[in-house]
Amino acid sequence: MFRLEGEYWTIAYEGTVVRLERAGRGQRELIQAGVELAGVAGPAGDVEAIALGVAALRAAGLPQPTIDLAHLGLAREVMEALALPEGSVDEARRRIAKRDASGLAAVLRGARGSSSAVRFAALLPELAGPPSVLATALERAPTPGVKRALVELSAIVAAVEARGVDARLHVELGEVRGFDYYTGVRFQAFVPGAPDAVLAGGRYDSLLARYGRPSPAVGFAIDVEAVAGALEAEESDGGGGPRARDELANGAGGVLVSGPLGAATAAADELRRGGKRAAADLAGLRGDALTAYARRWGFTEIVRAGAREAGAQAGVTNPKMPARKVK
Repeated sequence: MFRLEGEYWTIAYEGTVVRLERAGRGQRELIQAGVELAGVAGPAGDVEAIALGVAALRAAGLPQPTIDLAHLGLAREVMEALALPEGSVDEARRRIAKRDASGLAAVLRGARGSSSAVRFAALLPELAGPPSVLATALERAPTPGVKRALVELSAIVAAVEARGVDARLHVELGEVRGFDYYTGVRFQAFVPGAPDAVLAGGRYDSLLARYGRPSPAVGFAIDVEAVAGALEAEESDGGGGPRARDELANGAGGVLVSGPLGAATAAADELRRGGKRAAADLAGLRGDALTAYARRWGFTEIVRAGAREAGAQAGVTNPKMPARKVK
């Protein structure tokens, strides 16, 4: 599905993809379902992608996931600040990825960058844990670029928490996978019963420019087979298995929520938790443009969030928020 309206567009897809194994020695097929959102920069787009991904996993019947958050811009800034000899950057990345502190220390002995950059890089294998680890990292940030990446990731964490996304958060500052693809946040979702991530995504602001349309972009893909395996494991453990899939039928047609961004996304989240198909209007459309967008993409109802009605915030705590049918 492709959507283009105003200043942003989205793609939703499902199908089989072929993934090359390391060193190109083989390949495997896997089933993915994903969403790509372009034209929405910064935490607003990142949090929308993370929230939608979590909602999709919960709708499939999975328990509360743990979201692993990293920032590939941080890794890039650190590597630049180290000024390593040619050929040593890849080795440093491998050591960081393996959490090999002693091997990384050996590589860092050849760094020509500042001592503060070397000390910070040596910490990367250990800079993982709850979001509070960001404060520790900010105190030791060796360059403005590193600090900027940490501030961006802190803003994303704060926005996810403020939105009330139903997930536990874990920060992994030593993440270097996707170094040449992702430009900002990288996130993965883990659930009991699945040995690997069931969802992975991130921000890739440089990619679309290669195809003639520069635009900020963020997206994620769900590993459908990994989700199925986790559901089977949950059923075998007496967890009850899928619990929300049948409810999605109640949201057939769907609701498009307009209004101030914060109120609109909160309202859409609440509707999704109730089993309905819902989306927030991220472009601030109005009047005929909003109606045309809803009609084009199959929404049967438009609600306005952010208005006050009977002392309650419409779309968040008031079930009778202003609504109109799409004809």
